[in-house]
Amino acid sequence: MNKETVRRVVMTVLGVLMSGVAVGLYKNAALGVDPFQVFAWGIFYALRRIWPAITYGTYYMALSGVMLAVVLVINRRKIGLGTLINMFLLGYVIDWTEAFIRANIPVVTLPARLAMFAVALLITCLFASCYMVADMGVSVYDALAITWSERSTVPFRVCRIVTDVLCVAIGSALCLVGGEKLGGIVHVGTIITALCMGPIIAWFNKALWEPVRYGRKLRS
Repeated sequence: MNKETVRRVVMTVLGVLMSGVAVGLYKNAALGVDPFQVFAWGIFYALRRIWPAITYGTYYMALSGVMLAVVLVINRRKIGLGTLINMFLLGYVIDWTEAFIRANIPVVTLPARLAMFAVALLITCLFASCYMVADMGVSVYDALAITWSERSTVPFRVCRIVTDVLCVAIGSALCLVGGEKLGGIVHVGTIITALCMGPIIAWFNKALWEPVRYGRKLRS
């Protein structure tokens, strides 16, 4: 295995697992989760009405499997190590992170919640960019915006904003169907994330992770 391949594997594993940690932080900050998680939690809450015992980790794996079938049709080149780690482990990393924070870092004040949200947003963008640039398979959701951008003249940041907004709209409706209050899932933080993720990820791609992957000096 050459040095670049080793870097890509490390970037993939680190990127996916840290993305799960970020979602756990979002959930505990209770200022809104990222747009895809709004969609995912919306389906989960609706499903839990007929299957109360299901855990989020198990459900997320099943949801990823369904979306994987879609990506196999539209762009199978985006499926790889990162896709599999995301599919089988991300939901459980979210469960573990959320439980750990609740047990050890109780967040009760608004400043503490804002700080946790800011850290979650930074981690999300930083490590989503990390595994995207590694190009060893991305999450089935990320593959949608990437494929749209690659096959059109629309910049990735715009594609990502559009898919994020759609996820928020659909997920919000499903949360209400499931009888859940939107406060902890859809909040001001969700809108901030939907508008910021595309541009920030695109910046991290060029400024940090592409130089790391290819062994070039980081841009000053």
